[in-house]
Amino acid sequence: MTQFDFYLLNLSFRAPEGLELEKLQSGIEQLSEDCEFIRAYEERTFRHPSIYEEILWEERTVMDALYIPDVSEEIGRDHHFMLQIIIDHSTETNLENDDVIELLDAHDEELVNGLLCLHEVDEIEQQYCVYSRNDWYDFHRYFLGLYPISEEHFTQCCTKYFPKLHFHEGISQSLGTLERGSLTDFSKTIVQSLSCLNDDFEKCRIPNNIPETLRRFSTMSGIETTNEGNAERRDALSFTFITQDEQEIPVYCEPHMKLSGSDSRGDSSYRFNRIYFHPGKPEIADGKILVGHIGNHL
Repeated sequence: MTQFDFYLLNLSFRAPEGLELEKLQSGIEQLSEDCEFIRAYEERTFRHPSIYEEILWEERTVMDALYIPDVSEEIGRDHHFMLQIIIDHSTETNLENDDVIELLDAHDEELVNGLLCLHEVDEIEQQYCVYSRNDWYDFHRYFLGLYPISEEHFTQCCTKYFPKLHFHEGISQSLGTLERGSLTDFSKTIVQSLSCLNDDFEKCRIPNNIPETLRRFSTMSGIETTNEGNAERRDALSFTFITQDEQEIPVYCEPHMKLSGSDSRGDSSYRFNRIYFHPGKPEIADGKILVGHIGNHL
């Protein structure tokens, strides 16, 4: 499993000029939520002591906001408490800004480092910066595409990083059927496709009109997505899911995204790989989109 470490630096708390209190409070809320998420997944957070000296808002330092009651009241009791948890519940590190910035590019499948940011940091490539829960998802999806590790690991991560999708128990096996290549040849493409399905499908949904929904989704995602259109293949495209009352039912995953290429630049070979899915049933996984198969054309 990949270890993820996140750093809180004075660089990531530096207040932009003219920062309004309302925007500061919103940023604290987002970062607090993100830190809770990080710790729930047993990922580590570190802080450098210089963060306490950084200007947080209108000449007030982080230290002022945390430990001077009048300043804490100005920022708001709830936001003071959130800020305290964000910073004081992180492990102290002696790594300076430059040391951490060097670590960001030194990632591999065993360790990935990121930067937790209260405000936008222009000096750092954005794939390393986490401002909110959505950025946390994007961060992990990016590195999942780089380091899929194995079909089992990839599937486990997908269940965490795509919260609007519910994956069939046989997905890790189906990933082993990818045509003319292994998971490492297609992981970025698959992650991008699942990201579109997770983030954009609901924006395109038209009640009781799957063909038009898929047309809209194809346009928005840039990924050709169609219905099977052959009723004789219903059994081949049906996958057993478990309902919330623990009943097994077959689900016909007729819509599919066409994964025709690999991640390799210059590779023009056409593949017949697919993501078969169903828009969702209320009795299964709270209505999430159901992904039945990621692999070769069935």
